[in-house]
Order: sequence, then C-alpha cells, then structure tokens
Amino acid sequence: MHRLPEKLQMRYAASLAQKHAELSLVWAALQAHPDDIAPREELNIRLHHLSGSAGAYGYWRLGDVARRLDERMRDWLETAPALRGSTHELVESLRIDIALLLEELMHPQSPET
Repeated sequence: MHRLPEKLQMRYAASLAQKHAELSLVWAALQAHPDDIAPREELNIRLHHLSGSAGAYGYWRLGDVARRLDERMRDWLETAPALRGSTHELVESLRIDIALLLEELMHPQSPET
C-alpha cells in the first residue's frame, strides 16, 4: 500500500478536531431546523468529503461510519419527495451514526498505513 508523506498525515490528523466542530454545528442546525435545505445540503457535502478522505489517510473506521451516513443521505435525497420520509424522520434515523461519527472524530483510531 502507498504510504502518504508524514506531513500530509499530520495535517489531516490535526484537521479532525476542526472537522468535528464544523460537523457538530451543521448537525445542530439540521436538528433545530430539519426542513431547512441549507444545513441538510451542508451535512451531505461534509459527509461525502469525510467518507472519501478518511480512508485515504488510513482512518478506516471513521471512513466506514462516514460512508454509511453519506450513502443514507444520498439514498434519501435521490428518492422522490413523495416517496421518502420527512426530514424529521431523516434526522432521527441519522442520530446514532452521527453520534458515532462525532465520537470517532474526537477519538480517532490511529491511521493504518
């Protein structure tokens, strides 16, 4: 497996606390206003970026949780509005995995390279 330069590895590791803070704010905004499109779109973007980047830097568990959430958000967004659940139901269905993701961002498993 290709090993990333240590400087990049360190920079990504240092960014996890900021990613936690930003994701926490977006999640709080979505919980407070589930029908608001902006926090839903922002959460979708952040989950997608995190699901792609975490594994690339060796944070497999973080990447797996982010990928599950990313897929669930994508599935919900791609379902016709008349057929999908409400945004309140979406928020409730994401609650446990978002908590796991936030915990993993605060206490990430050491990267496996």
